[in-house]
Amino acid sequence: MKYQEGSVGRLFLLRFDHQDSVLEEIEGLAEREGLNSGWVWLLGALKDARIVVGPKAPVLPPEPVFESFDDGREVVAVGSIFPDDRAVPKLHIHGAMGRGTDTLAGCIREGEIYLVAEALVMEMNNISAKRLPDPASGMKLLAIT
Repeated sequence: MKYQEGSVGRLFLLRFDHQDSVLEEIEGLAEREGLNSGWVWLLGALKDARIVVGPKAPVLPPEPVFESFDDGREVVAVGSIFPDDRAVPKLHIHGAMGRGTDTLAGCIREGEIYLVAEALVMEMNNISAKRLPDPASGMKLLAIT
């Protein structure tokens, strides 16, 4: 385990409107506001989404298993924002999305808001973590530098 100590910076309260793209809006906010490190809480509903629900097998590199929906689902999710190796803010967000008794949980890769959603983005100061390429997984993973 690696860690850094930081402090809480600015807080951003977000209200999404119908058909807003979750990832594009949050990453766009981070870029506009110069937010390098942050934590995100999301609640509301998604009209549709594409999510990773796990690896096909627990091996490296993983082969992701994708699920999609377009039937409108409630969502609660939490994520983090860190710059990638090109200094571009990238959101990594996992959540549970349900409709009736049918629930999916996983990493949201694409998602469009249904009606309205809200989020809180908390800036972390004095953190130098980044999402860097990881040869074993073939993914950009959090690196605490």
